[in-house]
Formats: sequence, C-alpha cells, structure tokens
Amino acid sequence: MADGAEVLACLLGHCEHGEPLPIEARSHLAAAIRRCALTGDSLDTCLGVSAPGRRTLQTRIATQIRNEFLIIAVAVVALDETLSMWQRCRRLAPLLDRFQTTNWKKTRYQDAPPANWPLWQKCAWHAASTDVALPTSERQLYDAVRGAGVYSPHERGVKLLASKL
Repeated sequence: MADGAEVLACLLGHCEHGEPLPIEARSHLAAAIRRCALTGDSLDTCLGVSAPGRRTLQTRIATQIRNEFLIIAVAVVALDETLSMWQRCRRLAPLLDRFQTTNWKKTRYQDAPPANWPLWQKCAWHAASTDVALPTSERQLYDAVRGAGVYSPHERGVKLLASKL
C-alpha cells in the first residue's frame, strides 16, 4: 500500500466506522509521520498525497466523482444496448456541450438538478457540480469514462477515499 490517498481512506474508515486499519496502512502512516518529524515537511507531502506539479487530493477526488457520474450518463444516453462506449460518447459529447452553455448556467446554484430532467442530464449536473471541467470533446469524454473504470494504483486510494466522503 504505497498510495497516501489509500492510507488516508483506511484511516478515515478506522476513525469513523471502526474498520480495521491494515498493517500496511499503519506502517505507511508511521513512516510518513517519522519523515514529517525529521524533515519538517507537511504530512500530506510525506504521505505522498501532494507534491509540486501534482494535482491536489481534492482535485483527484472531485475528478473521480465527476467521472463516476459521466459513466452513468454515457450508459443511459442511448437506448440501444449494442452501441459501443465510443458511439455513446459521440452521442453524449454534443449534449454535454449544449448542457454547459444552457442548462448548467441556469441551474448551477440550485441544490439539485430539476426532477423532470432525463437521467443523463441529472448526471451531467452532478458531474458539473464537482467544479472539475466537463469534457469538451468526444475523445476527452471517452478517455475520462474509460480511465475511470481502470484505476492506476495511485487512483485506487482516491476512489476509496471518495467513497468514504
């Protein structure tokens, strides 16, 4: 368990729900605390959660949440189950573009999307509410949706931490 975000997620689960704290997480956390005390660096830096030039943990979590809503939107945008992920992204991308210039601007300060909206639009609203920019092209949407399903070891902890918030 070399990912600081995963360690933080385990620690949060332990503190809030009494989940067992794995030995790897305890060891990683103890080493980070020692490094913090020795170097004077911040704990988030010693955990490897933040570093110069790296997206912040908050941005990584918000992107994870945004992508999960985009996955649902891509899944429900077409009634034809035979459409590929790329075809669905091609269908949703122009809808997202129109959504951002019309519906989002009108509803962004509401607590929730209007109940009468179709599911893809509600998901787009929730994705936009993360304050992470929505994809503006078919390729960006496809990459976000495809990448959200396959997590690198560094993003696994982000997904776990996002699920506990």
